[in-house]
Amino acid sequence: KSLTSTQLTQLLPHLLPMELLRDVTVEFITVLLKYEMKCQVFWDGPSRSRFFTSHTSLKRQRRRNDSWAALQQYCLYGILPDGNNKSSSFGCGFGKDFPYSQLFLQTVRHALSQSWVPMVVCKEEADLELAKRASGNPNMYVVGQDSDFFFYHDIQYVPFPTLAVEPGGRGLSAGIYTRATLATCLELEE
Repeated sequence: KSLTSTQLTQLLPHLLPMELLRDVTVEFITVLLKYEMKCQVFWDGPSRSRFFTSHTSLKRQRRRNDSWAALQQYCLYGILPDGNNKSSSFGCGFGKDFPYSQLFLQTVRHALSQSWVPMVVCKEEADLELAKRASGNPNMYVVGQDSDFFFYHDIQYVPFPTLAVEPGGRGLSAGIYTRATLATCLELEE
């Protein structure tokens, strides 16, 4: 059974050629810089904080093993994971089912280093460092894909999937979330 073009799109960026990934990364940063945004990229460091429990580590390892098993089933038998062959708001319907290439982050990192964007390698996970720098600053946004930022106090969080360039490059649009707006949506007090 061959995949439809929609299904192939859903498999991306898992099957994205590294050269294309590099080009897309450079284009993304170029667009942000075009709008005179100061960008700085934070990378997790080599050590895990005391908050990163063995339970979390085991859970991530199981998820990684499952994603490689799903890819093997697809490669050997053309079997797609159940329930995910529909379009996703994240652009990749199989984002949690298939593993990324081992070179994915290295390719993105290399592309960013070529674009003159300052990068910070944190000692531990980057979350806390980002939160410290962004907290209380109305002109600073944390762009990423980590739900922890919904809960940090006084941070404006922009999930990657909500950041888009408007047609014709006329502007940027993004979903900006704070803990207060999340509390309001859930009808909770902050």
